[in-house]
Amino acid sequence: MKKKKLLKKVIALLLCMMLTVPSVTLRAADVRTDVSSENTVNEKIETGETTNDVSDTTKQQDKGEQEQQQETAKPESNPDQGEASQEPVKEEEIPQDIQETENTSQDAKTEKEVQTKEGVSVEYRSHIQNVDWETSWKKDGQTSGTTGSAKRLEAIQIRLKNQTCAGSVEYRTHIQDYGWETSWKKDGQSSGTSKQAKRLEAIQIRLTGQMAEQYDIYYRVHAQNFGWLGWTKNGDKAGTEGYALRLEAIEMKLLPKGSAAPGTTENPFVKSHVKYRAHSADIGWQPYVYEGQTAGTTGKNRPVQAMNISLDKPEYNGNIEYRAYVQDNGWQNWVKNGAMTGTTGKNLKTEAIEIRLTGEMANHYDLYYRLHVANYGWLGWAKNGETAGTSGRDCGIEAVEIRFVTKGGQAPGNTNDHYIASAWETDYVQNGETTVVSVKPESIGEIQSKNLATSVEVTATMEYNGKVTRQIKAEKSVKSVAESGFLMDLKTYGKFKVTAAYKKNGKVVGKDEGTAAVAASEYNLAPLSATFPVVYFSLSMWDITTSADTGKAVPTIVMLDRPAAYNWNNLPKNVYAMPYLTEKAIQTSSDYHAYAQYVKDLYEISPNAKFHLYINDITCSYIHWVIYANRIPEGQYTITMLSDGSGTYGIMNETYNVPNPQEKHQQLIETWNAGKKQAYETGTYGSDWGWHSHWDCMYAVLSCEPGTQWWVSRNDLFTSGDNNVFAEQIKNSVKAVNVNTLLQALTAKGEQVTEEFKNLYNFNDGYFSDAEEQGKKAMLLLGTYVFNEENFSDYARLTQLYYGDDYLYYYKGHPRTPTDLYPEKKKQLQDLGIQDVDSAIAAELILFFNPEINMSGYGSSTFNSASEEMACGLFSTTKDQALNGGSGINYSGIDWFASLIDLKTADPEIEKLCKEGNTNYLLEFSDEIEAKGKHDIAIFDASDGILKFYKKQSDGSYEMVEKKSEGNRITYSSHVKDYGWLAKVKENTISGTVGESRPMEAFRVDLGNTEYDGSVEYRAHVADIGWQDWVTEGKDAGTVGKSKPIEAVSIRLTGEIAKHYDIYYQLHVKNFGWLDWAKNGENAGTQGYAYPAEAIRITLVEKGQKAPGSTKEPFKKTKIQYQGHVSQIGWQSWQKDGASAGTTGKNLGMEALRMNLLAPEYAGGVKYRAHIQNIGWQGWKENGALAGTTGKSLHMEAVQIELTGKMAEKYDIYYRVHSQSYGWLGWAKNGAAAGTSGLNRQMEAVEIRLVQKGEKAPGSTEKPYIKFIRKLYMSF
Repeated sequence: MKKKKLLKKVIALLLCMMLTVPSVTLRAADVRTDVSSENTVNEKIETGETTNDVSDTTKQQDKGEQEQQQETAKPESNPDQGEASQEPVKEEEIPQDIQETENTSQDAKTEKEVQTKEGVSVEYRSHIQNVDWETSWKKDGQTSGTTGSAKRLEAIQIRLKNQTCAGSVEYRTHIQDYGWETSWKKDGQSSGTSKQAKRLEAIQIRLTGQMAEQYDIYYRVHAQNFGWLGWTKNGDKAGTEGYALRLEAIEMKLLPKGSAAPGTTENPFVKSHVKYRAHSADIGWQPYVYEGQTAGTTGKNRPVQAMNISLDKPEYNGNIEYRAYVQDNGWQNWVKNGAMTGTTGKNLKTEAIEIRLTGEMANHYDLYYRLHVANYGWLGWAKNGETAGTSGRDCGIEAVEIRFVTKGGQAPGNTNDHYIASAWETDYVQNGETTVVSVKPESIGEIQSKNLATSVEVTATMEYNGKVTRQIKAEKSVKSVAESGFLMDLKTYGKFKVTAAYKKNGKVVGKDEGTAAVAASEYNLAPLSATFPVVYFSLSMWDITTSADTGKAVPTIVMLDRPAAYNWNNLPKNVYAMPYLTEKAIQTSSDYHAYAQYVKDLYEISPNAKFHLYINDITCSYIHWVIYANRIPEGQYTITMLSDGSGTYGIMNETYNVPNPQEKHQQLIETWNAGKKQAYETGTYGSDWGWHSHWDCMYAVLSCEPGTQWWVSRNDLFTSGDNNVFAEQIKNSVKAVNVNTLLQALTAKGEQVTEEFKNLYNFNDGYFSDAEEQGKKAMLLLGTYVFNEENFSDYARLTQLYYGDDYLYYYKGHPRTPTDLYPEKKKQLQDLGIQDVDSAIAAELILFFNPEINMSGYGSSTFNSASEEMACGLFSTTKDQALNGGSGINYSGIDWFASLIDLKTADPEIEKLCKEGNTNYLLEFSDEIEAKGKHDIAIFDASDGILKFYKKQSDGSYEMVEKKSEGNRITYSSHVKDYGWLAKVKENTISGTVGESRPMEAFRVDLGNTEYDGSVEYRAHVADIGWQDWVTEGKDAGTVGKSKPIEAVSIRLTGEIAKHYDIYYQLHVKNFGWLDWAKNGENAGTQGYAYPAEAIRITLVEKGQKAPGSTKEPFKKTKIQYQGHVSQIGWQSWQKDGASAGTTGKNLGMEALRMNLLAPEYAGGVKYRAHIQNIGWQGWKENGALAGTTGKSLHMEAVQIELTGKMAEKYDIYYRVHSQSYGWLGWAKNGAAAGTSGLNRQMEAVEIRLVQKGEKAPGSTEKPYIKFIRKLYMSF
């Protein structure tokens, strides 16, 4: 049995050997067979010129067939390869056994592995570089081509064998320089080229007919630099595209439909999306490489200096953008699509790079890139615009690799440490939504441990149009900086450029430049114009600066076209001046283009924020600038339009004064929406949407922007051309908001908020204090633009005459034309005796905080906020004009309406009442006043200064019932330095100047028509001359042409009028201002001070009536003068009444002193004595004699002074000494010692004053004298 079994085994072995030997012989014969047939490729390829057979330079080492079949290879770096860098391969380099390469394992495969069921199989062969067509066909998984020999496939033929069903195999190839063939080849035809040295780069293979229904055809390729790629099937692509890499081998398998793949299916086809190249030091531009390949060098210490990057046949819209960080230059601007980043010819290395995709490409791919950097090697992978490389390390980029990954796919490798920051790298992180940022030096531990720096100075700047508008600095010692950094308040919101300068012992050793974004989730935007909208907004400010929903602070950004309205140093909490104007410029100017750009930048740094816009309604076109052109999405903004005042009603009522207001409104809506669409599409507002353009669209905004609020003071002042039907619709759409209601709500928040509001407006509670002090009422005259104030002087005089001396009169001009800018206006007010109130303050606020005042003036929306008790007279408007409603202002509370009478068009009965050649004004009265029946009209003759009241008679004529006259009882004028004689003014009006430092040099007074006989006399006290003689009315007192200022005056009445009137007068004097009122010949002004008088006021008051003001001290006269002799200086100038004689702070002793009384009112004089160094007390001196010494270098140490005679009974004389080492001692008086003795301390200065007997001392009386006694200091 055993022998039989052994025999069977031997026979089986012999049979196997017999079957094997013919097979080997057949293969050897196949090698010698020359297959030269070739099918054609498409027409484009056939017409190509034949080129020498070439081979790619880089040869790939064979890693073993089994290893390559088990993995999908990744591309290897081939930095020296370019698409054209091919060299001929020598004949002797072609392996002799090329046809047998990698087929050994195939011979061992069983019949089951190489044939599908029923004997159907796929056969294929390749045309190989320098080899020609393979002599034998490969089939069912065998390798056609070579691996490890760097031989390209140039063409391929594929066919089916032993088919049992209908169908074909079709295929096409991607050919070097040509791309994909336009037509598919089939059933053994040639796909590719021969004798053109064109490589195949990819292939597609598919079945047709019943074959496609029953079988799958799988295939994989061996590609240059990649090795074996994964299996694919049924027409899908295999190979590479965009890399200029050759196919080297291919395998195919025919499997029953639905069978598992023969191996891994990962990455069967690799497409390059990008090509790039590097400019390396000492090499220059290298050839382009493709996705996953290395551009640049490694291990050669050749830094990259510049790069080009571009997409390679992108399948989606979009660009590739990139920028480089260049040595010594920093970040360059972004470039794209093949443009150069970096530099050439400057020997500057690139140190970092950022690359990003845009458009649809960015939606489909993540872009990864990594760098090989000097001293670090390959860093981690960065992606999508992240920074890769280093900064501040002086390490250049040496190579770069770029890869595309399907969006959200896995990174090609480690993503850690793709960027190595400078030791000086500093981060700036906002603390919540505050203006505070955390400044965090990333390497503070390294800086501290290595003592790289001792301090860091951080400078944050905000710029607009290249100009720095904000700059904040902070400097910290490095030791004090924690790992978490330190805090820095940037004071406002927006984008900042930040520089951190690291210093060592004061010298900058490193810098970092970055940005800080101070952003919020919500903003209030207030680019406001005019006055009324600012009042509206300001009163609401405390309600909107904190979010009611989140409790967060809401930054409120303000800019005013009338910036003087605010005290910009007193902005409330969470309110900020628009920072694209400097802190100085915002107080005097506005820039609405800058504001729009600022909002654009805010939106950039906070794209999800909400923006609440508050604007003047007549500037509604600005919405296009600041919202639409900045492309802020709907739902992220709200709009509140604030009424301009009367302008709102005027514009709206004119707009809708048409037969079909609804049709007009629809047109405006369409206009608005068209402009809105254009702004969103183009990112800029249309040319016809400029400032104040389309203000007729105010109401249309409510239709186009649902949720918009429109605040108006009254909603019943709108009119429309359809008998106000459409106006009723407007009325129901707007929000009636009363300023007084807002003010009441504000004051209800408490005293602190009220004070904050007043401080914001620089509001002065003492505007009308003079009226209060004098027990008079205040009448505020509302002006308009100075250049539009027709006949203001006449209207003011009319008001003064109507209301009389029971009032003090004040003027409040238009904010656009502040009085300070118009000297002629200031003088006009002075001549009229009217005080100026700050024009920048909104009149509505003045009325609210001063409800007791009265108001007259030109037409203004301020009257909408005035009570009926406040409203008095209206200038330059007839009663009909005021009350017809067309102005949009409620004038129903006005008492009288004044208008200039044109005698050519006036009612004949009115004309009869006017004096020909004179300027006349008509006063019409309110219905309420007319109802009292006292008078119906009045005529003001401005030429004669007479106001006559008339009652209308039954025949239509008028009868005068009352008369008021300005009287002009006294007039006067002054001669002022540089101006000469000024115009005459009436009584109680300022003549001269105030605040201009211009002395009065002469004046004259005239007594007008009075019911009493008499005259006026006056005199002047003139510098260097003294009191002049009295002169009578009309003559000059003082001097003209001698430049000698008046210092004091006296004025008196004579004759019968002196029995019935007192004449009062006061002077405005340099350094003192307005002195009190003198009367009836008393002196007014100063004497002995050499202070010039600058202005005068004169008035008549009936005997026994109250003075026009305080009479306490109308005249100031010096009482004593004194002169000191000082070491190294000598005699100084005379000093008077409390001024210092001597020196302080110079260590110079007084050596002598002399003094005397000036024109004493009583008999007596002054005596004094000095305590002298080394001498002691001298004897008493008096009335100008010298006390002390001169020429002996002996200093005074103390002094005693006292009055004599009647003067000693009426006055106390006070004096104090400035003593060496002690400074000013206390005040001594009436002969007591002042200074020191026994201490050798020099007396350096002295002050002396006369005080009426019994009145308090000028200051402290402690320690006026220090004396040394028996080694003790004694103070007295």
